[in-house]
Amino acid sequence: MAQIFDTDLSSVSVGDSAKIQTGSVSGTISGRVDNISALVNPDTRSVQARVVVANPGDTLKKQMYVHVLIQSRQTNTGLLIPVSAILRDDENLPFVYVVQRDGSFARQHVTLGYRTGDDNEISGGLKPGQRIVVDGAVFVQFMQSQ
Repeated sequence: MAQIFDTDLSSVSVGDSAKIQTGSVSGTISGRVDNISALVNPDTRSVQARVVVANPGDTLKKQMYVHVLIQSRQTNTGLLIPVSAILRDDENLPFVYVVQRDGSFARQHVTLGYRTGDDNEISGGLKPGQRIVVDGAVFVQFMQSQ
């Protein structure tokens, strides 16, 4: 069973391939998403997905924690930016600093999509070609608050 968070839920479908990693097996075990629950866990705000895999050598055990990587078959055309560029305002809304023509920085609220590794999809709020602060955005935020 894999836990899928609300930001990733729209990207996962029954039939998507999955790779399972454990601490006891080198490499990955391949599987497929077989079912996605209709219930949200109120404690974790996640939805369970059943991933069916072969269990070579009975290495997978009941209640074992594993890392599941689901490969979505959906195509996305959003922008990917480093997670380090995303900050939160006083109302916990995500924003980035966009470099202006005069060299200054302006806050621009963004809509977050799925996260993949150290990158986050931006589904709204940024246009292709806009330059943003990737490293040191927290220092820009500090300087603007002075």
